[in-house]
Amino acid sequence: MGNRAIVAFQPDAKVKKVLGVYLHWNGGPESVYPFLDALDKYEVRGDGNYEVARFAQVAGNYIGGNSSVGIEIVNLIDANEKGYTAGMDNGVYVVNRSGKRQVRRKKLLVIGCSGDLHRYEERWLTPEEVDVERDAAYRHPYNVCVNSDDITLSDWVAKSNDAFFRADGNSVVVAVDSKGMKGIEEDHAAA
Repeated sequence: MGNRAIVAFQPDAKVKKVLGVYLHWNGGPESVYPFLDALDKYEVRGDGNYEVARFAQVAGNYIGGNSSVGIEIVNLIDANEKGYTAGMDNGVYVVNRSGKRQVRRKKLLVIGCSGDLHRYEERWLTPEEVDVERDAAYRHPYNVCVNSDDITLSDWVAKSNDAFFRADGNSVVVAVDSKGMKGIEEDHAAA
């Protein structure tokens, strides 16, 4: 059980083995795109190693726990093989953030149902399908405020991460409880 995906960062199309972040939870587009937005917001540089580390930090700070986020090597040649996304609810996101962000997606798609039986097709989405998926993700209830006191997933990602990406070079200690951020902060001068 999970909501699994791998988010791989490929700043150079010639490189076929890249680092990726395994998400056991929050691997759906309604979560992954706000995590990627946070990298842009925090101006994380667009090379693979830093992107992977900061993406894992952003997702880990939001998700919490100690076994929900992992780092792995992703062989994009293997990703073209049939069955690569088996066991991953949301498949693979291949992200290039050098310049305008580009996302390629491979996932299992339900192509038919008969009672409880589903037929699947595994394939790379077209760029147009990725755009439709991303737009739908931003309309997902996680990302839409209905009432004035609602908070979106992007807001929670910011609450979970802003303190760790401060532009002034100071770090902040923040306590989290089951209801979210408590707002306990202590500034520490940068070394």
